[in-house]
Amino acid sequence: MNRRNLLQMAACGGLYSMLSAPDDLADGSASPADTPHVEPFEWEEATIAQLKAAMDSGKETAASLARKYLQRIAAIDKANRNKSGCSGGGPGTR
Repeated sequence: MNRRNLLQMAACGGLYSMLSAPDDLADGSASPADTPHVEPFEWEEATIAQLKAAMDSGKETAASLARKYLQRIAAIDKANRNKSGCSGGGPGTR
């Protein structure tokens, strides 16, 4: 494995671990009804191996995957704001 592959795998692994579903449902503190509806996400259940295969095949790049995950985060944030009625206009928001 060369350095570039290692960095790509590390980036994907970091993204995956950051964006995995929270464990809120496991402890009973939240229910599926509490989570806002957002459109299905192509890579939602992807494994590291699947993300790496997509990059190796040229279908995706680390940057394109990061962009898609960031768009997903923005969609979830927007749905949460709409559900709660909060504008979310704190420091550093656009």
